[in-house]
Amino acid sequence: MTVFPKSGFKIHLKPAEELVPTTDWFEFLNKATAKVFQEAGVVLRGHGYKYHDFDFWRELVFMTLNHLSVESAGDDLDDLLYAQAHHGRGRKPAKKRLGGSIKRFTRLAPNESQVDDFLRELGDELRETLADRILKATVDLAWEEGLIGDEVEVLVDYHNKYFYGKDVFPANPFITGVHKGPGTNKARKFCALMLSSGRTWLFFGVFLTQQGKEKAPGVAAAIEKLRQWGYKIKRVMGDREFSNYDLVARLTQLDLHYTGSIKKSPRVKEVVDAFLAGECRAVVSFALQQGPKTYYKLGDVPVHLILKVHKGERARDVRKTLAAGTITLKEARKKVHVFVTSEQPPREKGKLVPWGLALIAGFRRRWRIETGFRDLNRLFPTSHARSNGAKMLVLALQMFAFNAWQIQRARTHKLRRVPKAWRAGPTLQRFGKVVTAFCAC
Repeated sequence: MTVFPKSGFKIHLKPAEELVPTTDWFEFLNKATAKVFQEAGVVLRGHGYKYHDFDFWRELVFMTLNHLSVESAGDDLDDLLYAQAHHGRGRKPAKKRLGGSIKRFTRLAPNESQVDDFLRELGDELRETLADRILKATVDLAWEEGLIGDEVEVLVDYHNKYFYGKDVFPANPFITGVHKGPGTNKARKFCALMLSSGRTWLFFGVFLTQQGKEKAPGVAAAIEKLRQWGYKIKRVMGDREFSNYDLVARLTQLDLHYTGSIKKSPRVKEVVDAFLAGECRAVVSFALQQGPKTYYKLGDVPVHLILKVHKGERARDVRKTLAAGTITLKEARKKVHVFVTSEQPPREKGKLVPWGLALIAGFRRRWRIETGFRDLNRLFPTSHARSNGAKMLVLALQMFAFNAWQIQRARTHKLRRVPKAWRAGPTLQRFGKVVTAFCAC
């Protein structure tokens, strides 16, 4: 059993947890955000005479790490702070006297309304800067500890936060239509970017998309920002929503390579049909063409299409069943997955197909951002703040908590001469408990 002197909290640490250093994530976040306020010359007012910016950040992180609502986080943190303040003092009998007044209990943590007011007072520009700086601070820490290298892969995807209110498009252009939402067809659609290096992957960027506005410039700007931080981008990977002319053309202009799954447009279907007929190989030259509705007008972009049948099946077997009439052409097309890449192919034709299939094997790492979204959904603090910027900042805090967890896991992975099971790292729930006990207050 370990007793944390700051709070008197007791917890049984596992042997691997005792070997791995733990960051005071509350203080870490406070320093990162305080620097932003200092650079911006901002002094927030209206918090009352008792609370400071750190008190609000501490509660927001406590909320995120412990999967609580703002209201529950405020009450639980208040109890924890009160227990810490009275730790070691013993219990004193209450003095009763006639005509005396009852001492008013003063909260040590802000309540839900005060936290919402704090988020509202920040302003959209400052919230966006804070979200960017919070994520960059975790990436910098991971690099300083050697948990990520100078060369990284970038994973990009959309993350929907479903919306059930009345504030809809066009009054709010950031509320967009979605399919198969849980009881709604509306959501705020965030574009999230993650870097992947070795066994570590961290969120480094997020922005709120706008209905009817091209997303490629925002994605390219976020990736270019990562390059300005000093990282070499090995490749960018995305799903079919990103595999379009505008993004691939812009990344090619920036000398960045893209690989992703692609929708079966009429031109792509022609290639699939030729592949099913045995008229072409699994990797073919292709060109993404600009159109009257494309955002960029950069001319045709040379790429390669990579075709691969369902896992566990072979192309020749699909061709045989199609020729025998057992399946239709539409059913055969569904068995073929199509990917697009702007990477440079090998010069020797004999190496073209192995090169393409190797790219697809590495494309499986793109699922890291999908699993990251599932973990973010497990961090489900709710906020009654209505502004789009406040919602984005709360999501950035969730990403901060995810990054902190991934950094702690990466530290544990580096352990040697201990059982392999100890190097798996803490679960998300366990991480929240240990961090709360270690540095909650």
